[in-house]
Amino acid sequence: DEGEGVDGSFDLVHEIGESVGTGEWVGDCFLYTNLSGTRMNYYVGGEVITLCHLDRQMYLLGYVARENHVYLIDRNGTIVSYQLLEGILQYQTAVVRQDFDLANEILPSIPRDQYNDIARFLEAQGFKEVALQVADDPDLKFDLALQLENFQVALDIMKAQKPDSSGSSVEQQQRWKQLGDLALANGELVLAEECALYAEDYAGLLLMYTASGDRQNIMKLADLALANNRYNIAFMCNFLTNNVESCAEILQKAGRVAEAAFFVQTYLPSKLNDCVEAWKEVLPHKVSQSIANPQENPEEFPTFQLSLQAEKLANAIKSKGPLPASKYAEAINQLDLDLLDVVKNNGSRDILSEAVPSAVTPPAAEAPPVADTFPEPITENLPEQVTEALPEPVTESLPEPAEIADPPSEVEAPVDYVSTPFEVQTQEPIDDVEVEASLPESATDDLLTDPIDDSKDDALPDEDLLMQDEEDDLLLDAHDDFQDANPVDDNDLDDDLLGDDDDLADWS
Repeated sequence: DEGEGVDGSFDLVHEIGESVGTGEWVGDCFLYTNLSGTRMNYYVGGEVITLCHLDRQMYLLGYVARENHVYLIDRNGTIVSYQLLEGILQYQTAVVRQDFDLANEILPSIPRDQYNDIARFLEAQGFKEVALQVADDPDLKFDLALQLENFQVALDIMKAQKPDSSGSSVEQQQRWKQLGDLALANGELVLAEECALYAEDYAGLLLMYTASGDRQNIMKLADLALANNRYNIAFMCNFLTNNVESCAEILQKAGRVAEAAFFVQTYLPSKLNDCVEAWKEVLPHKVSQSIANPQENPEEFPTFQLSLQAEKLANAIKSKGPLPASKYAEAINQLDLDLLDVVKNNGSRDILSEAVPSAVTPPAAEAPPVADTFPEPITENLPEQVTEALPEPVTESLPEPAEIADPPSEVEAPVDYVSTPFEVQTQEPIDDVEVEASLPESATDDLLTDPIDDSKDDALPDEDLLMQDEEDDLLLDAHDDFQDANPVDDNDLDDDLLGDDDDLADWS
């Protein structure tokens, strides 16, 4: 269709969301005025740059490269010209075409005061490194250095700027803080600390010092913050370094007398009277009468004396100096240590060593010496038969004794004058017939063969021992009567006793 033209005749490169009134191409730059004719722009490399604002509607006549001016006319025929350097247009055209050799040849011909505009154009095109080299404005270079994270250039720019008579201006402090935050985010701790000092960012310094455990710098920061009336930072620094005396002074200097009184009641009770009196001075008379003082009202402070002892203990702990971080495992018990409870539980004893564990582990107590030999057995004041029966002390376990073999059947059981305890109903004399009838044959054999166990008699109580003696007497009488009724051959008896002794010797 002839009315619609030919498809693909043009390639869309860029699109401008603005209505154009009049315009002209100069190389790769397009000069134009908007539809209302109140603004003159030129378009290059996808960027729209405003050349000037017009006070009335005007129309573009053309650009004269020899004069480096663009000419416009209004409805009344008045002609107005504006300077537009040809070198700038040629340089920008070379950059858009990425002909950097040509751009470098054109750049020296451009006046120095136009370099900042060239730098902004290069920044818009994405060539920030070149823009940083071209720019002359310190603020523009600082912004470009931050974007490129070129900390050295940014630091040199900030140090080259002279502070105002009243110190660093708010804008300069803000730039120092921007540089410090970026350096901290990239791990440049030394630069971040320097920037925080220039920016008077005491909160940032406190964060860095506490995170690194830098006690010396925390103490320096406390003095610096106090000199600049930054009482909150100064109080926190002294509190972290356990300098409670300075904390109380800072609270009073900041006008926080009530807070100072409560603070010293907990951490510095020896100063409580002075703080309470200072608090009463700033209160109305009626209100001050309701404030109790430990010196005038000791009954209101029942644990005040214990608090003073706890303060002395805390000062003794402080006098040992701060422990390094490597001693954390040894000093972990001090974290939750309640000195007031320690004083209550220990009284007037020396509790410093108990409350503060030493970093050096005390040597273990030596065990009492062990005797190499066993004591001699006690044999004094013992009955004769018991003394003979006591064995020699042994240090090793003995094997179990073997069982005594039964005597041969043809050997008659030996007669022994030993009795086995049995129940006796009465203590009346027993005649021969009753004893013979009351003792069974097996019991009689046992009586003749069992040896006497004196250890059992020793274990009996006194009353049982007496009854046992009486029973033994009765049994001996009965045995004599039984022998008279049944005489035994002395030769056979001797043989039997000798055989029994041999058996006992074998057992031993």
